[in-house]
Amino acid sequence: WTYGERVDTTPAGKYWVAGESAGWKPAAIVTAIDSDIYKLLISGIVARPMAFVSTISEEHIENLKSFSWFYTVMNYPPVISFVCNHTAPSRLKDTIANLKNTQGFTVSIMSESFVEDVNATVIDVPPGFDEWTTSNLTKEKCVQMMTSCVKKSAFSMECELYKSTVTTHPVTGEHSGTLILRVVHVNCI
Repeated sequence: WTYGERVDTTPAGKYWVAGESAGWKPAAIVTAIDSDIYKLLISGIVARPMAFVSTISEEHIENLKSFSWFYTVMNYPPVISFVCNHTAPSRLKDTIANLKNTQGFTVSIMSESFVEDVNATVIDVPPGFDEWTTSNLTKEKCVQMMTSCVKKSAFSMECELYKSTVTTHPVTGEHSGTLILRVVHVNCI
């Protein structure tokens, strides 16, 4: 395909036009299954960077979790966001509890070269567990925050909590915390 050509001049373009002619399939988000909504959103909103969020508890226990619901909100002041889904209504995940208590944290961008280490941080563990111990990732001391950043990451941000908003599912009332964050210091290789 070259600029100025019609979309249907390529096989992929013909396939797209045929699908468009058949009509769009609306998604009823309110009645859809959560896993179907997830599949729809991750296929429609690309590229989605993966973020490691590192926090520290009041007892100085570090926490490291990966998040795929992560994005830039605005450039000045620099604001990013990520969503931490609740697994149980009565229990805050360590990441959210630590953010609400200490407010300082880091966000390190994941690379394909250490994707297995990402998987080691998504396990459901008891409160107070340090995921750094299962991930094989190396901690790097931060400039301004008490938390560590991922040494292998080419881009890390030291952040402080700007705003935390709890969202509610329109039918079930289930909660997920949407955390909107302000960047304090950026570390790049």
